[in-house]
Amino acid sequence: MNKRKYCYVLAGLVLLLVILLWPKGIEHSAGTYDNAYTYYTTYGNRMTFVPTSTTDGNISYATRARRTSSGILFSNIGWKAVVKDKNGKILQEVYYKMGGSYLKTVDIRTASDGYEYSLYQVSLSDFKSRLSDSTRASLEAGKATVEFDACIIIKRNGVLSGGMTDAGVSWGTVYTTYTEIVNAEFWSADTQNNLKTYYDKEIEGLFYTLTLTKDSGIQSLQGAGTYCYGTQVNIYATPKSGYTFGKWKGDYTSSSQSAMITINKNMTIQATSSAQVLRIIYRRNYSQGDTTNLIQHYFPNANTHALLGRQWKAPGYSLTGWKSDPEGLGAEYGLEEQVTDAWITSKVPTYYLYGNWKANQYTIFFDPNGVIPGWEVDNPNYPQMLPMDVIYPDTITLPKCQYESTGTSKKFLGWSLTPHGERILRAEAKVPIQKLAIESGLEYEDGARITLYAIWDSMPTIQADNLYVPLKKANQGMVTEEYLISHASANDPEDGEISNITLLDYDGEIYKNAKQEGYVYETFCAKDKSGNQVVKTIRVYLVDTTVYRESEVYGELRFISGDYLMKEDGSLVPRDEGGLDEDSRWRLEDELLRILKELLQ
Repeated sequence: MNKRKYCYVLAGLVLLLVILLWPKGIEHSAGTYDNAYTYYTTYGNRMTFVPTSTTDGNISYATRARRTSSGILFSNIGWKAVVKDKNGKILQEVYYKMGGSYLKTVDIRTASDGYEYSLYQVSLSDFKSRLSDSTRASLEAGKATVEFDACIIIKRNGVLSGGMTDAGVSWGTVYTTYTEIVNAEFWSADTQNNLKTYYDKEIEGLFYTLTLTKDSGIQSLQGAGTYCYGTQVNIYATPKSGYTFGKWKGDYTSSSQSAMITINKNMTIQATSSAQVLRIIYRRNYSQGDTTNLIQHYFPNANTHALLGRQWKAPGYSLTGWKSDPEGLGAEYGLEEQVTDAWITSKVPTYYLYGNWKANQYTIFFDPNGVIPGWEVDNPNYPQMLPMDVIYPDTITLPKCQYESTGTSKKFLGWSLTPHGERILRAEAKVPIQKLAIESGLEYEDGARITLYAIWDSMPTIQADNLYVPLKKANQGMVTEEYLISHASANDPEDGEISNITLLDYDGEIYKNAKQEGYVYETFCAKDKSGNQVVKTIRVYLVDTTVYRESEVYGELRFISGDYLMKEDGSLVPRDEGGLDEDSRWRLEDELLRILKELLQ
């Protein structure tokens, strides 16, 4: 080969290598559904359906993977389509190998981020062709759904765990459920969550809902449901007696009572009718100018002709019947009153009836709310306050409480609609019945009972025990007012914990000047928000804990008293309550502790 020809060959090889090895990158001009990178960055690992005609389209899916041969990785190599009926029963399972005869490879490219992106598609017609006749019939009748579960293999240092074809698993181990793959290796939490997205996957845009609505003259409709794209559906409307079918309108228009439509989007279609009989327009008539109404049609020769019942509710008032004059006094027709064919014929084509309303009545009862043991309403053996009969528009003056508490002393605060007194109404206050009815949830109930509970204020309580304090600490001024109050607490049933506890006649000089053991009376005082005050007196014992040296043989001897070193349950009193130091040998050494307890008992 001469030198010139050799150079041409070498240049050609270099150019070929550059073309083969140069990264393809991102082709921005390519469409979403033929560019693996664009599809994946748009939809991730979701499955989507895109129509290609009125009855067909493509189911698309993309993957992203980084090429490596080391470590343990999982790889999605195919899918298992699971068709279920509306009850979740599996009708059929069909396998698809990615890049196989059905789920075909559309695009593979390596992007500038270093990942390899692959795009796969299967046509809806191919998908349906692999279903049995019964499964396909259920799918097209809107009685089945489709989910996809990934077929995943594990790569261990480049070695695959198994493989598959369009017929299913062909060799080795292929994981087709989340439980199988998540237990196959010790995956990280992020990987486990990622694996979940590969199962129970639905195809976006494959199913559409057909909603059928009707006017008042249509008895029933057929054909509504959720269907696979491209399904032919027959819709049919049955009018009521005395009506004729009018037309379909909305996303589909036709004057045919029975029509065949192709489902390729979400559709809402209404069936209309034409009335041939009496139309009664019921006006609510709750207030002047109220135009709320309801229309009913009446047909001669029907089994019954009942006027409308209690269709509407209004706060504080009840519908009692119907009248032909909105300003008329009293009802001309009762609720659900039966009318004759002759009456219907005489009112054709349209007749107006107006609601007749009256104010709701209530009875107010007064409950002592627990201060009289065994009390029962209407029981003559117990004191009773007279109930009050009122109507919704009334305003009343609340009476004073005629009940007296027994046992513990309590102060009457007022009345409440709840036993716990979330909101108290003072006696002799003027209160609208409307307010009581609404807060009781009885504004729509005629003849209801409203109960008002007497609310009482209980006395607070103080919790404090006798204290034991070393005489030395007392002389050092450590028995302060704050120290003593910190050992007491107060509580009120209504207010909860009381924080403003005080000491009555506290004198700190008594403790500083004490020369020997003894005790001092201290009185705590607490007051609740209602002004109720309670006191409690305790003893503060001053204990001499001085250590006296007797001999070197026995070390330092201390004269001790069981009253302040040992509790009733046999445990030692803590140091901060006047007991032994935490590092005392009498506390730490078992033998000394045993001797000490024998001496103190």
